[in-house]
Amino acid sequence: PLFTAIYGASKGAVHLFSQNLRIELLGSGVRVTELCPGRVETEFFRTAIDDPETIEKLAGGFKLLEPEDIAAAALYAVESPWHVHVATIELMATEQAPGGMAVRAFEGGTHEDHGD
Repeated sequence: PLFTAIYGASKGAVHLFSQNLRIELLGSGVRVTELCPGRVETEFFRTAIDDPETIEKLAGGFKLLEPEDIAAAALYAVESPWHVHVATIELMATEQAPGGMAVRAFEGGTHEDHGD
């Protein structure tokens, strides 16, 4: 769907913006950290998608990240020693497929055989 293309493009834009900002601010003492969280258990996540079947595909069967997990990652970046620049932190639930829906183990056949 078009939403996926736009969402992915916005993620790419933020990544490139962060890299360029680091270059432009080099020598200023400002550190730029890009936080890239996977799915997070928030009210927004649950209300942005009004289809229970879609929510199940996105988050069924595993524990989502909690807002506190993201806060802990941000705190790590901020509290790192001055000579350490934490440029990017990518975190997701252990059982989350990177960027994708919940997946099942390969059962043979084609994706059409599984109704995907």
